[in-house]
Amino acid sequence: MNLWTRSLTFSTVLSLALSIAGVESAEAGDRGKAARVRSGGSGSIQKQVIRTGADGYSRSWQKDASWKSGGGSAERDTTWTGPQGGTASRSDSVVRTDSGHERSTTWTDREGRQSTRDAEVTRDPETGTRTKDVTFTGRDGETRTRTSVTEKTDDGRTSTTDISRRDGSSVTWDREVARD
Repeated sequence: MNLWTRSLTFSTVLSLALSIAGVESAEAGDRGKAARVRSGGSGSIQKQVIRTGADGYSRSWQKDASWKSGGGSAERDTTWTGPQGGTASRSDSVVRTDSGHERSTTWTDREGRQSTRDAEVTRDPETGTRTKDVTFTGRDGETRTRTSVTEKTDDGRTSTTDISRRDGSSVTWDREVARD
């Protein structure tokens, strides 16, 4: 198996899918920027890994991924199959909105338990404000939230992040960045 196949990660698959689908990022490497969809596309990829340890025992897994995009949205479904036939999956969708984007991810483990992450990003170019609301619901059913508001200033930016934890406690971070 060549190095390219072994190093195929989630972000690589997403980049490949988006480039094949005609999607370009607003800024390279900035996952906070919503992708702009120029035209639709779809595809799939399959990856199988077999590793034999020093003990001679082979471990293998298989990953199947497919994606489709177009019209301001993209979806991707990935399934991993382990050596004993157990499966886990991840389903992603992202939709462009008038003021940002919404992203939803669902993970299902080999025992059928699900976790979800829903995020909404809005931008106001006139005020220089960006708001990101994230809700994560774990396999345990407990919910955690994170809200971040970033505002441009004359010499940098300020941001406030509020986090509510699953135990009911919360944390607030305030940051100020100034450029010289």
